[in-house]
Amino acid sequence: MRPLIALIFGIHVLLCPVPCQADSLPKPLETALIANAQKLAVNSHSWERQYVDVGFLSQLTRSQKEKIDLALFQPENFTYHQDNKKYFARRENSYTHNSKIVKVFSEFSFDGSRLYQISQTRIGQPRWSVVISGIGRHPEAGHQRVLDSCYLENIGFVVPNATGLHGKVSVEPFVTFALTTGAKILSLLETDTSIRLDLRMKGEVGSFFQGPETYSFVFSIAKGLALEKWQISDDSGRLFQSREYSDFRQVAPDGPWLPYTTTISHYQFKGIPVPPSAKVLMREINVLKKFQMFVPDGTVFVPDCAAPGLSVADGTLPEAKQTENGFIEYRVPADPAELAAVIRKAIAKQKVASRAGGFLYVGIAGMAVVAGVLAMIAWKQRRIANG
Repeated sequence: MRPLIALIFGIHVLLCPVPCQADSLPKPLETALIANAQKLAVNSHSWERQYVDVGFLSQLTRSQKEKIDLALFQPENFTYHQDNKKYFARRENSYTHNSKIVKVFSEFSFDGSRLYQISQTRIGQPRWSVVISGIGRHPEAGHQRVLDSCYLENIGFVVPNATGLHGKVSVEPFVTFALTTGAKILSLLETDTSIRLDLRMKGEVGSFFQGPETYSFVFSIAKGLALEKWQISDDSGRLFQSREYSDFRQVAPDGPWLPYTTTISHYQFKGIPVPPSAKVLMREINVLKKFQMFVPDGTVFVPDCAAPGLSVADGTLPEAKQTENGFIEYRVPADPAELAAVIRKAIAKQKVASRAGGFLYVGIAGMAVVAGVLAMIAWKQRRIANG
């Protein structure tokens, strides 16, 4: 392998002497990737996702087809605001109910210390439930994403949109994050126009398919090391997923280049088939609609948790640690003056029930909501991984 030379910050630099180290990037490459990420620490963007079947449904048995909600092929819309470690995310998607398409939204926000999870709600209806939790409230979830809401995740960055990352990261290159969590460099090669990096993933943090897997990245030298292609394969070289990027734009005069279209080809979707198909089964097209390197005035990272009728499960109250499920659950009264009394009553009732080991008071936003949120986290991680 010849020495790796690339144009970074306007000068050619030696990136990788022979041989390359197996557990770290050459410093100039690492520095350039981190610089790109740091410029994106404050941003606001919206994007749309559309799935296109190119063979997946034909792979399914009759019983498997019955489990697929065809609303999957309806467009999904996302809004994301981030101010360093704080963020607000909204996802609008659809599901089928009584043969009709129902449009819903979910919202997540993090204010630097608390995570707010607005349960799935029909578009046009008021928010009915919120779960409030602190950093590390669900350690069993590891680094699972709570909502794949940030376009930057599609194009090679890590954001604090995961249970194990809240309060710890702002925006970080995926490859540097992977190397700090067990990945190893297999190869690092240069062409006249690009840099190719192959990583061996352990099938743990950051892994899509619970590997071990090989992640292959192609970075464009002309576009300031923007990611041009990202492939994920198994030990035998069979592709799970291939991501290709196009319509690149420089988002600010001194900002990084970002692809406004991401096309993800799935050779395995929702775990089907095993092993992956030799042909593409599903295409996922992500289009960035708007990107700004600032957060609009009026952006809030804390939702209104005092709206009358709202069901609240609050895991940040000190008394929540003394309940069975770790949350104090209550419904916001119509009269704001009664809220403190309602919370005191909920605390007293749930703490007593927990100590007695008997029936635990469960409000509408209680265990059903918490269980639903955790189930969604697990399901979303699997869907992100396998389609």
